[in-house]
Amino acid sequence: MKKLSLISLLVLASLGLSSCGYIHNHQGHHGKKFHDKHAKYMEEHFKKADKNNDGFISKKEHEQCSKTKFSKMDLNKDGKISKEEMDSFKKAKWSNHHKKD
Repeated sequence: MKKLSLISLLVLASLGLSSCGYIHNHQGHHGKKFHDKHAKYMEEHFKKADKNNDGFISKKEHEQCSKTKFSKMDLNKDGKISKEEMDSFKKAKWSNHHKKD
């Protein structure tokens, strides 16, 4: 279980860092509208993770969210995420995010 939690934490951290880097690198290009949309996206993500609507994400809620995300990223269901699977997931995620325009 500790291994799964560590993997989940690393996956979420890499996604968070990649999105932070993306925002930083594209700040001038996208401007305030993009940042407002990202803030809305993050708020929606928080609400989805906060299953009991108490305004906090518990360890259990976080772990469930991580398992769900891991399952979505593990395209071939081998219990591991390759760089290609992660890249494909991120590309699809950003593509879908930008389609909401």
